[in-house]
Amino acid sequence: MNNKTNTNQGTNVEHLFANSILDHPKAFSKILNALHMNGLATGAEVVIEPKVIGNAHRKTDVEINVGSDIPAIRINIKSFGTTGYNHVERRSLLDFCRRNQISTEDHEFLKKIWLRKASYSKRQLIDRSERERIKKIFSPVSPGESALLGNDHPQILALYRKEESRFNIYDMATQVMPLLRGKLFSSTA
Repeated sequence: MNNKTNTNQGTNVEHLFANSILDHPKAFSKILNALHMNGLATGAEVVIEPKVIGNAHRKTDVEINVGSDIPAIRINIKSFGTTGYNHVERRSLLDFCRRNQISTEDHEFLKKIWLRKASYSKRQLIDRSERERIKKIFSPVSPGESALLGNDHPQILALYRKEESRFNIYDMATQVMPLLRGKLFSSTA
């Protein structure tokens, strides 16, 4: 039998965000400011309607319609507990490597890392000595962009930390993507 806990938690958090974002005007204003839509916050004639779209083939989880002539704000929502780990893509490692044309030798190396991590969960996923090889493998692939943006390119990332019952909201273009593209393997990681 499949464990649906993670799926149910994700759906619940998406509904929590959609049902509560307008109750937090400072957070909603920050979203509008990040997308250069500042004027909408004061427009009384604008009907703002957040909704969970629930399409498994898109990265957008919630859309906020802010008017008929303005494109909807697209939000990718992730929730996590104490560890904060999440998937890169929902496919097997072998499928991921095939799709991204990763060599058999590099696939075996990645498999060894995943198995090592699975056998001792408190261990760091990547050792310092492995960072350059990992960087070489993933640099042309951009798995972070694929996992967060997909084909529909959400503009906002909302991370929900269960233990704090708190959303952290980030602008994809200015806060998330630059981090993935340039600082993912910095010396402090």
